[in-house]
Amino acid sequence: MSHLPGPHNVENILAAIALAVSGGVPIRGIRRVLSTFKGVEHRLELARTFRGVRYVNDSKATNVDSTRVALASFSGPLIVILGEREKGSSYAPLKPLLRGRVKRLLLIGEDARKIEQDLKNTVSMERSIASSGPSQGRGVGQARGRGVTLSRVRLV
Repeated sequence: MSHLPGPHNVENILAAIALAVSGGVPIRGIRRVLSTFKGVEHRLELARTFRGVRYVNDSKATNVDSTRVALASFSGPLIVILGEREKGSSYAPLKPLLRGRVKRLLLIGEDARKIEQDLKNTVSMERSIASSGPSQGRGVGQARGRGVTLSRVRLV
């Protein structure tokens, strides 16, 4: 019924349905909205599919908790562009979601060194030079066939 990835979106959809039904919205209208709603800009937003790889913009995920939610929304193989301004949070809670799911981390921004230290020996990672678009960073070209490149980046 919905094309939005992630268990958190299922919860959001169920809450919206409950509210709409309790407010008297006809089921037909709820179905129509759910079948056409594409999600919110910059939140697990499909930017493009190119050569079988989905490029997902999650640039609103500016903290470790929202990154955990994003990672849980895809099975892999993932190439994740991660980094932004230092906020002092530990990235260690991401380790269980990275193992076996993430093929490579591309680190950018002020947080790159901290992320590298917090996630040492978890997955393959490299510091990357950011640019705009699906070719963001040189490591994104490693995505082949089926897979997802998830960008949790806010370029400032």
